[in-house]
Amino acid sequence: LASVPAHIERSAMPRFRAALQLMNSQPQDAQKAFAALAREYPMLSGPLTDLGILQARNRQPKAALASFKRAIEANPLNAVALNWCGTLYKEAGDFTQAEQFYLKALTAKPDYAAATLNLGILYEVALARPAEALNQ
Repeated sequence: LASVPAHIERSAMPRFRAALQLMNSQPQDAQKAFAALAREYPMLSGPLTDLGILQARNRQPKAALASFKRAIEANPLNAVALNWCGTLYKEAGDFTQAEQFYLKALTAKPDYAAATLNLGILYEVALARPAEALNQ
């Protein structure tokens, strides 16, 4: 939230933290809280990202992908949302798109272990490119 105006951060951050605490214990309530934050503060990438994670966990890939893409529009350097897009595309069998999103995640955050691992697995298992998998 560093680039967010202070008045928005002050009003959104307590609700965001509360929703984060609900993610594992009360995921449905967390999903509602993140959806409300996303409606109220569409410029914030975090609530959209966490909403997408919950949607992906609930086997709602289309809704999750839409949430992640909105998160990326709000913050093009959101490596978590980029990585999740890669995973959803991989699960859908679109390996070209998956690779592109993993690479974008690594461009945004070069030391992002999850994207490095996911790209390596994609290269090894889905694309049969073992030399590139080893590089990851």
